[in-house]
Amino acid sequence: MAKIVCIDSDYDEIVRLVAEWRRANVYPDMQNHGHELEILKDNLAVRSYLQQALLEDNVVFLSGSGHGLFHEFQGNDTSGALEVGNYRAGEVKDKIIHLLSCQTAFKLGVDIVKSGCSAFFGYDFPFTYHKEYLDYFMAPDASLDKAIYEGKPASSAHQTLMEVYDKTIAMLQNQRASLYAITDMMINRDHFCSPAKNKRWGDPNAKV
Repeated sequence: MAKIVCIDSDYDEIVRLVAEWRRANVYPDMQNHGHELEILKDNLAVRSYLQQALLEDNVVFLSGSGHGLFHEFQGNDTSGALEVGNYRAGEVKDKIIHLLSCQTAFKLGVDIVKSGCSAFFGYDFPFTYHKEYLDYFMAPDASLDKAIYEGKPASSAHQTLMEVYDKTIAMLQNQRASLYAITDMMINRDHFCSPAKNKRWGDPNAKV
């Protein structure tokens, strides 16, 4: 059985709201699709446990949320859970990786693809959300996860995410929502990176 590893940092309110949303709205459907799921949260959302989970033979997909920098995705201890120069190629080889975090596509995503990751999805700019519109801001990345674990190729998953971004932006505009929220969602959309955007992030045909 294919296995999905999910890691969510939740040590402050910014990442905790995202982690709680994913646990309520993403993971149950993953399990309903018959995938084995390993969720790393709280004190388990750190480098040592992530490395152990990713080195298991049947892992095909990593989905994570938390703070990020250009070169690292941070765990619950604020240190790099996945970091340029500090991981084994076997952790990423032949896997699809999606990180809902700031900036990691800029350097980390490119680096892990060079190490054998089949497809990386993430942002090359700070990811921003507004608490009062949390459902809207989380929906695009959730749709991407769903497309991946349903077996769609990377290019199709990217298109699904973009369609949800455009739909939710239009909904916020029709509701006369905060202009700041609409603008931030547009920025998120425009800074989302994947193999469909450039092959530096992997193979557009990659799928689980």
